[in-house]
Amino acid sequence: MRACSLIHPRVGAVLLAGMLPAVHAATFCVDNSASLASALVTAQSNSQDDTINIVVSTHLLSSELEYNAASGEAYALNIIGGQAPGCPGPPDMSGNTVLDGQNLVRQLTIAAKGPVGLGYITFVPGYPTLYAGGALNLVNTSSTSATRVVSHVFVPNSAPDKNSGGCTVFASQRQRPHAA
Repeated sequence: MRACSLIHPRVGAVLLAGMLPAVHAATFCVDNSASLASALVTAQSNSQDDTINIVVSTHLLSSELEYNAASGEAYALNIIGGQAPGCPGPPDMSGNTVLDGQNLVRQLTIAAKGPVGLGYITFVPGYPTLYAGGALNLVNTSSTSATRVVSHVFVPNSAPDKNSGGCTVFASQRQRPHAA
């Protein structure tokens, strides 16, 4: 197994939670790939900071999950795995939240214009049809917003032409992505 980043779960929860302002936020609790796809579509244009909590389970994907921020959508996006059914509180870490690309698709593409936080997700085997990042392709065009990728596992993901099989994070020239 190869981990893109690892830190203690309690520290990671604090880091991710610290990105969210207290007002004008949408929170989603999803327990399957269809509800996750729907939450991403809603979040990309709802003019709010968004937190998408994913229940512990293996989520089989037949198509890539995508978030493409609408024009002017410079709000925070946090996607946090490890949640209990009903998503009542912080990650419980009793199991893994797995996004399984079934060696057919990249699991997640994010094109953001605001802060992004990702935590506690295991990506198993993804394969992109375009670009780098076999499991995750994250592009953040904000020059001032943080990008955090916390406590993920990427196993065995691949990409054509040996382009970054696990994750690829592109950030603006002024921004420094943080993988803890």
